[in-house]
Amino acid sequence: MKILILKEHHGTVYLNVSTPEQMDKVCLSILRARSSTDEYLSDVEENQKPQEPAISFDESQSLPAGRVRDVALAEWSGYHRDCEEYERRKHDFDRTTRALETNNGRLAYKILADHRHYEDEGFEIRDVLDEY
Repeated sequence: MKILILKEHHGTVYLNVSTPEQMDKVCLSILRARSSTDEYLSDVEENQKPQEPAISFDESQSLPAGRVRDVALAEWSGYHRDCEEYERRKHDFDRTTRALETNNGRLAYKILADHRHYEDEGFEIRDVLDEY
C-alpha cells in the first residue's frame, strides 16, 4: 500500500494512493480544495498585470546621479520583480485550470510537486507494509 502524507497547516492527512487511479483522484481533490481558497490561487487577469513606472527606463537612466535617479531605477527593479511574480502566478493558474477542467491527475500531481516546498503544502509518498 502507498500513502500520500499531506502536511498542512492544521495537521497531517494520510491518503491512500496505492493505484494510479487513486493517486490521480487524490491529487485532483487536493488541487481542487486548494484552488478554491483565495489565498492559494487567485484568479490572474490582464488588469492585474503590474503597471510600468511613469518614467521610462531610458529616462530613469539618464537622470542625474542622486536620490531621484535611485528611486526611479528602484521602481523599475520592483516592476520587473512584480512581472516575474505575475507570470509565475499566471502559469500556475493556467496549469491548475487545465488540470481541473480535464481531470488530469498527472498534471495535478506535477503542480502539487512544484509547490511541495511552499509553506503548508508539503507532502511525501510512503510505502506501508502489510506485514513485517
